[in-house]
Amino acid sequence: MGLFGHHSRDDPVPSRQAPGQSSSQFPGQPAHEPAQQHSRLMVPGLAEYAASQGWHPAGEAPINSEALDFVHDAARTMYGAPRPGIATYRVRVTETVYRDSYRGQVDGHDLLVANGWTSIVELHAVSVCQIQLGWFLSEPVWIEPARYISIMAQFRQIETGDPPFDRQFRVHTAHPQIARQVLSPDVRGLMMARDDWFFFLGGTDLLCVCREGYRSPDDLRARLAEVSGIARAMPAPATMSVAAQPISLSGGVVFDPAHIAEWKAALAALPPAQQRQLKDELRARLAERRAQRPDEPRR
Repeated sequence: MGLFGHHSRDDPVPSRQAPGQSSSQFPGQPAHEPAQQHSRLMVPGLAEYAASQGWHPAGEAPINSEALDFVHDAARTMYGAPRPGIATYRVRVTETVYRDSYRGQVDGHDLLVANGWTSIVELHAVSVCQIQLGWFLSEPVWIEPARYISIMAQFRQIETGDPPFDRQFRVHTAHPQIARQVLSPDVRGLMMARDDWFFFLGGTDLLCVCREGYRSPDDLRARLAEVSGIARAMPAPATMSVAAQPISLSGGVVFDPAHIAEWKAALAALPPAQQRQLKDELRARLAERRAQRPDEPRR
């Protein structure tokens, strides 16, 4: 599905400002129609820096469909225009478009970095940094700054037991045990360095959305160091019961959440029909595991 097909929930209520009057977040940039503005938002020197790191352009649709709404809703909320029905006023908001998006590796882990631009009266940028952890988390965890209106209120909110962290962030997940194991003291300490970060943990990824767009290679290096530091601080999969229990599947294939690369390689060597069968079987087994996991009372 394309980048521009994921935000139908927006209410394009006309704002007091005509489209051609919008201004860029970068000082000194003239006003243009949105499409023209977005074409001019490339960060000087970033393409050269990415090439020097062996990274490759990720195009204008780098974010997968599961993360698109999360990034867009975070941008809306951080710049004062939450979804209709949450805010007390309505303003015209465009879809989030991506520039300066690159894929590569850091510390042996796949990464994605990008600037996401959303027009909310004027253009505003958020920076996206996504790192593959190398192991699999079966239940997603969302962490959002408490200073903003919640974008994840439809999901269960839990407390980590760390009062300073719980005052600074709201944590949402279906299973509190997962969040408390993943959000170790070291991870919480690093996340608390900023109060304008939204995080998503799920599958093999750690995704961070920040209220500041990348303006230079130095900005990107600093953000990547912060987010990769959080990834390195995650507890070892073998110490987390929620992430490290292998599952034996048909034909002797083993899904080991701690060794995702081996699982992908084993899957790729099989015929497509058998791949689909194993994926369906894995989904069913993961669902069984979730159903068997004892839940905790709401806090």
